[in-house]
Amino acid sequence: MNNANETKDTRKRAIWIAMLVALLGLTIAPGASCTYESNADGSTKTTVQSE
Repeated sequence: MNNANETKDTRKRAIWIAMLVALLGLTIAPGASCTYESNADGSTKTTVQSE
């Protein structure tokens, strides 16, 4: 086994995933707003609105 190549591939995959998440966040998130409501039983309700 060659752990150096596995580490390099894992790092490369993590960078691609991070770039994809950042791209989606920059394109979707600016027009969205979230509100949180707490219920009496301790549960929460999240509402997402996009403009």
